[in-house]
Amino acid sequence: MKYLIQCCCMLFLSTVAFAQKAPRTLIYKVTSDYSTDSRIDQRTLYFKAEYIEQTKQRTVVDFTLLRFKIKSAYADESYVPEIFDTDSLDASAFYGYSFYYYAPLIGKKCTVVSKDSTVAYLGQNADSLRIALTRAKKLNDNTRDYLLQNDSGFLGTVKFILHPKPGPEVKLEELPLTSVSGHFDQAYAFMLWDMMEQEKVAREDSIGTRAFLNANNPIYGKRDSYRILRLRMLQHISWKEYHHELTAMPIYLLEGQSSDLFNKISGMDDRLLIPTDSVVKIIGLMNNYFRNSFFKDVFPQSIFYGLHPKEDIYKKAYAADTLVTNKLLVSAIPHIKNLVGPMLLMRKALASTDTAMISKYAQELDNCTTDDIIYGSLPRYRIMVENHMQKNGLKSAAVAYRDHTIQLVKAFNDSIAATGTKNEYQKQVSINKAMLADCWYRKYQDTYATDSSKAFEYLLKTITDGPSSKTEVQRSFYDIFMTEGKGEYMEEVISLAEKTGRKDVALGMLVKQLGMDNNKLEVLQQFYEKNYPGQLFSEFITKELVARWKTAPDFDLQGTGNKYYKLSDYKGKWLLLDFWGSWCQPCCADLPHLNALALQLEQDNNGAAVLAIACHESAVTSEKYLQSKGYGLSSAFSGDGTAIGFGVTGYPFKVLISPDGKMLPLQYGEDYASILKKYMAAGTGQANKTSPDLQTKSVRD
Repeated sequence: MKYLIQCCCMLFLSTVAFAQKAPRTLIYKVTSDYSTDSRIDQRTLYFKAEYIEQTKQRTVVDFTLLRFKIKSAYADESYVPEIFDTDSLDASAFYGYSFYYYAPLIGKKCTVVSKDSTVAYLGQNADSLRIALTRAKKLNDNTRDYLLQNDSGFLGTVKFILHPKPGPEVKLEELPLTSVSGHFDQAYAFMLWDMMEQEKVAREDSIGTRAFLNANNPIYGKRDSYRILRLRMLQHISWKEYHHELTAMPIYLLEGQSSDLFNKISGMDDRLLIPTDSVVKIIGLMNNYFRNSFFKDVFPQSIFYGLHPKEDIYKKAYAADTLVTNKLLVSAIPHIKNLVGPMLLMRKALASTDTAMISKYAQELDNCTTDDIIYGSLPRYRIMVENHMQKNGLKSAAVAYRDHTIQLVKAFNDSIAATGTKNEYQKQVSINKAMLADCWYRKYQDTYATDSSKAFEYLLKTITDGPSSKTEVQRSFYDIFMTEGKGEYMEEVISLAEKTGRKDVALGMLVKQLGMDNNKLEVLQQFYEKNYPGQLFSEFITKELVARWKTAPDFDLQGTGNKYYKLSDYKGKWLLLDFWGSWCQPCCADLPHLNALALQLEQDNNGAAVLAIACHESAVTSEKYLQSKGYGLSSAFSGDGTAIGFGVTGYPFKVLISPDGKMLPLQYGEDYASILKKYMAAGTGQANKTSPDLQTKSVRD
């Protein structure tokens, strides 16, 4: 959408670079055709361009967006944007975001000022446009910077692309001045502009947001672009009100909004209110990420509960989702057979007590492909069928089936690991680890009575092949729940290692457990002091833990009060970094606690400090926010570079840095204050003995 607006601005400027110098007014029709994810959209914008000044030094153009028209071949609802006179436009399909992005610009005069007059001449028709674009490419002169301003003042510097990359094809046509007419609701368009501004602060200003909605609901409450923006605002301030609004929202207004489409059908009771064909349509409109999440985490619940329903809603949801599944199987949704196929086979197997039929469906799951692992949660359903085989007297067949599951899943994970890079399958790899851990634990249980040594090897594999972080366990929540497993067995390994005199193995497992949960440092310390008397835990921490952390990247950042902060300023101290933004609600909710910790550490003066680093906003914005709240913690401002260097994956994101510059990223939700204090306490003392080395390299990692 922004791209088309930018191309339009570029086209107007380009047509006048070598034109007559006298001011003139023209009407332009700009059409963009492009396709994404099987959708073919056509967007047509009508502009009035008034050329105010054209010299060798600069070109000034006032332009006004008169109206726009959008067609989407993917939508089957027809819609005329309500700000236009229906007599002047044919009915066209409506595409969610476009309307309220363009509408506030309609009728609002903007001025574009070019810095020079070297823009390629594009002409006034499609043929000369293509020629000029080719010429611009040969000159390696693909961009221009322009100053964009309107009656309200300077809006910023905009970079327009003269030679579009493969994608949208833009066509330009000059129209007679009298050819574009139609009335335009200026008050409504300007209100939408104000509404978008209010949405930006809705989370922090819920009172102002409600006042805005209460004032405008009676006037614009039934108009579609208003409803879309109201949904966004309610999502910021009240899940209950957002869900109520979402339930009443027609599907065509949500096209392109995958998170809203996902939320609209995420509840079993929600889907019962929606016709089967509409549920199928919503699933088809989601992007791949939300569609995959729906089939992995949401849709199987009705199938799972429906097999042995305890409440009436499960029976109804099971029946309704069965109809949806049948419709999905004949749809053209990408990978739909992979998404629902393994789940259907599991359902058929679990619905039967006939051992021959159970074996038949288990065999069909054996014939599934790699795509069924990626999209269809195959490991989950294989384990569920294995459990059912065990309960129905097929124990030996179930054991063999489990072994094949281990082989399939481990081969998949190893193949992804061999690429050396993270990709879209990484979430499934994490889930697979929990499923592998459950399989190995069951082998341990089956073997322990006859071969305890072999059983212990299987138990260790729950660690080496299992989840390596708390996040990976959390990603596997639904799989662990539906397979009646646990996902990680660190405590069982440690307990058995202690009982059988394998204290070094137990120590290694405790260190690995610490990587999954930094709050376990105290448990590790108690075990160490009990089993290695006379050896200092502080030395073990320094040599065997902190020394293995990655080196923190250096930084030199400007902070509040024009002060600068460098990593070297904190040498010899423990430092807690907090990457945050005033736009981030969890960040803001945590700042009072972080500020209290920072002030306490400063008062205690015991070799530790806190530094907050604001990201994705200006220094003025974050400093103003901190001052408004009266926070006194040290704070700096950074672009993306610092955050990338520290591996920031979301906000807030905290990193603990040791006195010698080693860093430990903390997981979201961990008690960072407690972890910092425990490392500070554990890292004190004098070393007088050599610490035991960990048993294996894999344990160290």
